[in-house]
Amino acid sequence: MQGVMMRKLVDNFLHRPGVHCESSALRDIFEFYGFTFSESMIFGLGSGLGFIYWYGKQMPYPFVGGRARDLHKNLCNNLGVSVKVNKTSSKTKAYEALRKLIAEDVPVMIHVDMPFLKYLGLPKEAHFGGHVVVVAGIDENKGVVYIADTAFEKLQL
Repeated sequence: MQGVMMRKLVDNFLHRPGVHCESSALRDIFEFYGFTFSESMIFGLGSGLGFIYWYGKQMPYPFVGGRARDLHKNLCNNLGVSVKVNKTSSKTKAYEALRKLIAEDVPVMIHVDMPFLKYLGLPKEAHFGGHVVVVAGIDENKGVVYIADTAFEKLQL
């Protein structure tokens, strides 16, 4: 597959807007596989309640959050479902893994740094790498991925 330009949308993937990025991404993925959960059920079954106050030297203001760190792992563990987490510092390896899964019709939940999502229009200083979206397609001719993001009805580029 390497060297061949790909345009592929994951067959039968449906995105619905939600309230919280990770719980709506998980809901979309579980629905893709035929399991219907509300976003609230995802949050509860994933032991989602938590608290974080984070203020770093490079941050213009603190981040306050109310979600457990490993919602996806907790959810899958509590449901007895396996989950595979891929981590790499290599952009090439990450992209090839993503490309392979999309080609196999597997939607991929990823963490992203929000100012790099052009459709959000955030200033480049507003870094937050904990935002979760689902990649539901790739068009290498256009140089875009199709993203299901919680607040949007349609896939974003």
